[in-house]
Order: sequence, then structure tokens, then C-alpha cells
Amino acid sequence: MAKEEMNEARVYSNYVIGILSIVLALLTSGGIGGIVLGIIGLVRVKKDKGEIARKARNLNLIGLILGCAMFILSVIISIMGASWNLPTA
Repeated sequence: MAKEEMNEARVYSNYVIGILSIVLALLTSGGIGGIVLGIIGLVRVKKDKGEIARKARNLNLIGLILGCAMFILSVIISIMGASWNLPTA
């Protein structure tokens, strides 16, 4: 493979990681999957240039932000649930 083809494959793999980070941010418990893949994607896409690389960076950033928001939301819900005095059966 030529260096240019490998770079293009890397850019597209970063794009896929960005999409997966968004999906996992919404589906995993606490958004941890989105946080992890968002960080990995942002680190990998840092060197790349071009339109697809810019879109991949944006997708990874969205996945990271969604993952953090879901994590914060799950912590708040857990604290609220623990503070309610619910009778046990």
C-alpha cells in the first residue's frame, strides 16, 4: 500500500470511530464507551488534514461531549435515586 492510501484508510477509520463514539455514548451505561472512543479518535485524528479528517474530528468531539453528558446524567440520577426514601417490600 502506498503511504497516501494508508493515510486515507486512517482518516476513514477515524471517521468510523467518531460514529461509534456517538452510538456508544447513547447506548452504554454512563456513556463510558463514547468517552473512550471519543478520546481515542481525537488523538488519532490530530495529525490528519482534509475535509474527512475535519468531519471525523467533529464526530469524535460530539461523541466525547455526549459521553460526558450521559455520564453526568447517570451520576445525577444515581444520587437522586439513592436519596429518595423508598419503602422496601
